[in-house]
Amino acid sequence: ARGLDATVILADVMSAWEESVGPVVARHARPVALRSGRLVVEVDEPAWATEIQFQSETILASLRARLGDRAPGAVMARVGRPQARPPDIGGQTRPPA
Repeated sequence: ARGLDATVILADVMSAWEESVGPVVARHARPVALRSGRLVVEVDEPAWATEIQFQSETILASLRARLGDRAPGAVMARVGRPQARPPDIGGQTRPPA
């Protein structure tokens, strides 16, 4: 049942992700796993991994506001394979400085 719980919570996180991090971050980072209460986020470039770590407390607070006690307790980012994404119409392809 524990694995099923993690799968359900991850699905809830995925549903709340764009609202929690905003559309720019969501284009470059996506939740991929939940391990021992830690959310694993895959990013398309190393700069976004740094940005996720920098914003981790804000991201976690936003997820807690949406998911309550089912929200993950920590976030870790890893660089993954680039995903096919629609063009960034706003022109922002790197994390804000």
